[in-house]
Amino acid sequence: MFRPFRRVLAASIVASGLPSNAVAEDIAVAMRFDTDWFYNGLSESSGEPAFGASLDWQLTDHLFTGVYGHEVLEEDLNVPRGVGAFVGVGFALSEAWYVSGIANQRWFPGSVGEWDYLEWQSTLQWSPTATERITFKLAYADDFYGRDNRSSLLEASYRRDLGERWYALFTAGAIRFSNNDALPDYEYLQFGGGYRISSVTFDLSWRANSEGGNARVGFGRLESPSIVGQLTWRVW
Repeated sequence: MFRPFRRVLAASIVASGLPSNAVAEDIAVAMRFDTDWFYNGLSESSGEPAFGASLDWQLTDHLFTGVYGHEVLEEDLNVPRGVGAFVGVGFALSEAWYVSGIANQRWFPGSVGEWDYLEWQSTLQWSPTATERITFKLAYADDFYGRDNRSSLLEASYRRDLGERWYALFTAGAIRFSNNDALPDYEYLQFGGGYRISSVTFDLSWRANSEGGNARVGFGRLESPSIVGQLTWRVW
């Protein structure tokens, strides 16, 4: 039976697009290169390429954990690296429905200010067919990028496999803040697809944001629109 743990994590952590037939006590190690490193519709690399790696471990049928990080390749920008750790629980409600909850702690070593924050996520996934996955995600942070600003996010995504190697993906999300002086509310879109061959996945997507490049969070900025390429290698 297919267990959708990796798909749940891929929606919110760094190992997106990994092919997986996860089983209990499965460990996955991945490396990733992005032309622009996005998280929840926000560029965390100021529009520059970045390299990342992740390790996630499915401890039991219901419990999983992992660590991840990324480094911006343009040193002159003085953009700090991002690292994090998460732990989550998930349950299959039926053959088609799966629900999970994740606590995701994010750190930014070398940042000018205190940008670390804890994000809580809840995910509901529906697989109406063997080739389709529809995912709804709710996320909340009490101290978004260390700005004393509460954030609430709602995201929906649709993924369809187009044969054994190709897939298409569409994502739409909206985030709201308690303090709009620090950052305006925004919506974002992602539309694209990818190609898998063995343990390597190449993804190309078009991304847009309602605020364009006018809003910033420390080193991050809202990009609209842009074409983003992503290369992921599942090492283990």
